[in-house]
Amino acid sequence: MCGITGIYNPDGLEKSFRDKELFKKMILSMQHRGPDEQGALYSTTGYLGAARLSIIDIETGSQPIYSKKYNIAVVCNGEIYNYEELRAELKQKNYHFETAGDIEPLIYLYREYGSKMLAKLNGQFALAIIDFESNKIFMARDRFGIRPLFYTLSRENLLFASSVKSLTMRPEIESEFSYKAYNQLISLWTTYGDTTFIKNISSVRAGEFIEYSKKGLSKKFYWDLSFDDEPHDHSIREWKEKIYETLDRATRIRLKADVPVNVYLSGGLDSSIIMQLMKENQCSDLESFSVRFHDKQFDETEYQRIMSDHTGIRNNAITMSYQDIGSVFEHVIWHSEQPVFRTAPAPLHHLSKLVNSKGFKVVLTGEGADETAWGYNIFKETLIRYHLAKNPENDGWT
Repeated sequence: MCGITGIYNPDGLEKSFRDKELFKKMILSMQHRGPDEQGALYSTTGYLGAARLSIIDIETGSQPIYSKKYNIAVVCNGEIYNYEELRAELKQKNYHFETAGDIEPLIYLYREYGSKMLAKLNGQFALAIIDFESNKIFMARDRFGIRPLFYTLSRENLLFASSVKSLTMRPEIESEFSYKAYNQLISLWTTYGDTTFIKNISSVRAGEFIEYSKKGLSKKFYWDLSFDDEPHDHSIREWKEKIYETLDRATRIRLKADVPVNVYLSGGLDSSIIMQLMKENQCSDLESFSVRFHDKQFDETEYQRIMSDHTGIRNNAITMSYQDIGSVFEHVIWHSEQPVFRTAPAPLHHLSKLVNSKGFKVVLTGEGADETAWGYNIFKETLIRYHLAKNPENDGWT
């Protein structure tokens, strides 16, 4: 998971923002995100900090990472899946590496391409780069906003972090509740855009980068969804092959790690497909993890056992009662840093503890299928309204 944080002022950090002990506490507040090691960089214009969960390049991948001349420094929460190809490309340009991981290439990609480097990245990430030569900071978030990144300005000092709580530790930051965020939550189940539940703290938006220098703060999208207007005459079989190839490739690149990679198994189609693809690509020592429920209305034990028997993969399961869910709900909200619309994160919290107790750090899961295939009730309602809007005279029953 990892966590990153930092403070930057192109005119030099104000005295109250140069408190190194407080900055260390900002890093340690994210130790649950990065329990393996913590690191920091201190300069007159900026501090960078990282709490690391070591997955790739365990020995030499400590953060922050610097260029050889110490004129560029980076922290990153996430994984760059095509890092091996990027390293090979940069080596052809005579760049040399001190680490074997996926974060150091970001320094030299930035030097070569500036903000256009983002088009080359295949991954999920939230990153921050201090360019000491140009006296600016560059921050970006992945295309779908998988990794969080929050920021605020206080007296010309830019503060950012993977966690809102890391920022609210600062006495300069007021923690005023945002009713705009609350209105979004009760309407859409989540906030959108740059809104957070703290009024003066913003989120870097999905597919967005931010630059801050003496010229001020600038924001720009580097990516958005695009739709091809050209008709596709593929058969159902051809579409199935394309979807399989895409899912298989997405699964394979996520198996690059120096630690074991396992899988969550709910019993639904999405996690079952991911589990089967992992079995095909990773033959040994794979385990799955499942949640079961005392309430049979929500229990999917039967489907979990079918997949476990089919793949021969050992399944680890915990069984949840309503009391189990309630016992951690307050803790779940604390970690979520916003009101929680549903109780689903509570069983997932218990399941994550089971994974951790087994000594594992990484699991894949089938997320996103319901969103893209309109599987949840909120999306089904949208689809119904869309069809009803085509015929305003329709009363909804005919």
